[in-house]
Amino acid sequence: SIAPWRRATATRTNTIRSTNRWPPYTSPVPDALDISFASGQSVELYAFACTLGTPGCQAKADGLHLQGELSLSGVPLLNNSKIKIRELLIGTDGTVRTVTADVGDGLNFSLAGWAAGIQALSINENGLKLTGDLTVRVPASTPSKIGFNNLTISKTALYGGDFSLPAAGLDIFGIVQMKPGSRPLSFGRIGNPSVHYIGGSGEFRLPKFLDKTLTVEFFQIQTDGNFQAVVPTNFNVPLLGVADISVRSIGFNTKGSIGIDVMGDFNLHAIPFFQASVGGVHFGPNGSVSIDELGVGFDLVGIARLNARARFIDQPERKGFEG
Repeated sequence: SIAPWRRATATRTNTIRSTNRWPPYTSPVPDALDISFASGQSVELYAFACTLGTPGCQAKADGLHLQGELSLSGVPLLNNSKIKIRELLIGTDGTVRTVTADVGDGLNFSLAGWAAGIQALSINENGLKLTGDLTVRVPASTPSKIGFNNLTISKTALYGGDFSLPAAGLDIFGIVQMKPGSRPLSFGRIGNPSVHYIGGSGEFRLPKFLDKTLTVEFFQIQTDGNFQAVVPTNFNVPLLGVADISVRSIGFNTKGSIGIDVMGDFNLHAIPFFQASVGGVHFGPNGSVSIDELGVGFDLVGIARLNARARFIDQPERKGFEG
């Protein structure tokens, strides 16, 4: 037994002091202890496998400070991507206190075959939430980046997310830049389980001749390279003041002759009694534009019927139809 006057008391400085006049005895306690793990050692982090890395793992007073690599193996669309975990703090009560992912200047991986860049990432019991962009490409067009945030990844699925077209627009054939429309973009899968799409609405203006903002009711870019867009028609638009076009269809050609075709009925202002002729305005890459040669005709009642061909002239000194 120890006499009461010799009993020790512990202080917060980890110094054991006696109640008599002997010199104090100090027992130093390290702030952290390094921890080593066997190669390939992993823990489960919110249903994802996290392989622990030996350098940088420590035990401290508030718990275990770990580092490692989060595997997304088995998550659809992500092609076995991995994310570096800079800090994983497991408290002394066994709960996850902090998870910090290292995205550095941007984390890149593949999402459904599209290149994805991640600028911010968080993880909790609901899964991973990502903010970044996808690089998509309409056939025969310059790649464009579609931004997203709140894209959630669980162990078995990828869902949610708010997608947006780039401020400069989505490049289509180098002819137009499609800007955002009223309908938000969506991400999903079509019938083929390996083919996914991003779709929504938009608007664009053609580079010349047709002075009108055209609304895209719905467009869709697919991971298999297909592209489609629906533009409402049955409207009239002037053509350089020399004709009106009653637009019947607007098509996007992704194969063969790449371009945008505007088809409709042409009504010439200078000869109003000419019957309308069906033709088209064709917009191609590199600024090329062509207009079909028109077949026009009219009746001189009781005298004759005139049939003619009219071609479009686009020169600095004169623009219009002649034939």
